[in-house]
Parts: sequence; C-alpha cells; structure tokens
Amino acid sequence: MKLISPFIRPLTNFLNRTYRNVTETSCFNKAMSYNLRNAIDGAYPAFNINYSRFVLGTGDLLNVEKPAIISESSGRLTFSWKDNSNEGSARATDQCFAALYCEELKKWESREKGSQRNAGSYTLDVPAFSGKAVQTYIGFLSADAKFVTTSLYAGSIDIL
Repeated sequence: MKLISPFIRPLTNFLNRTYRNVTETSCFNKAMSYNLRNAIDGAYPAFNINYSRFVLGTGDLLNVEKPAIISESSGRLTFSWKDNSNEGSARATDQCFAALYCEELKKWESREKGSQRNAGSYTLDVPAFSGKAVQTYIGFLSADAKFVTTSLYAGSIDIL
C-alpha cells in the first residue's frame, strides 16, 4: 500500500471517470485493489510497480489494438491507433483518455477528454516532461461517459 497509494493518489479525479461502474467501493479503492493484485513485482522490501500491468480504468467498451506512441517535437507526445469504430461496442464518438507518468519527476499528466476514436490519434503538449522518459496509457470513454475500456499500456518513450 505504501508503494501504490502515493503513486495513484494524484489520479483520484481521473479514476472517478475511468473506474466509473464501481458500486461496492470508491473508484480510488477499486484502482488500488486491482493494481495491488496485478501491478506489483518483487519481494519485501524490494517491491516495485510493473508499469506494463498497471491499469487506469476497467470496463467492457471495446478498446483499440496496439496503440503507438511517438515524440517528434519538444514536449509533445502523440498516441495513434487504427480506428475500429463500429466493431462490437466501439463507436466513432468514443473519446480517448490518456495518461503518462515520469518516474524521474514522480509526476503524472492525464487527460480525460482527448480525440474521438475515429480521429486515429491524439497529441498532448507536455513541456514539463521534455527530455524525460515516461510510461504511457490510453483508453476510451463512450460519448455519454457511461462505458469505458480497460486502459492499455502504450509503452515507455523518451519525450523530446
């Protein structure tokens, strides 16, 4: 708990949207519980967070497959994906959510309302992370915010 709680506490408001369908506990507690069980590696006292297994949201909305990330200019990060609108529950109007974490700065940056699914990409201006390595995550919320995808780890990247 001492490892994961301070790690995700800055995301409390974000998690209230991405763990939206939680009824038995708070969204923050659901995120804590899930990630304690799934995203912690190591043995006491050398625990660490496995960023690739960390989940920022859970739900049944169909996600995109294999999102890509690039940083082509200073302080900017772009997510891209193949538009899969109208496959299963996916709709063109679903909005992406994105987050990135810089271990060096111990800081999160998140966006709850990004591009629509049919745009195929979303660019974040994150000048505070210029020259830093970040862990990246993406997912989608339905236009009415009633449905959410399980977030995807998009990988680690050095932001120019």
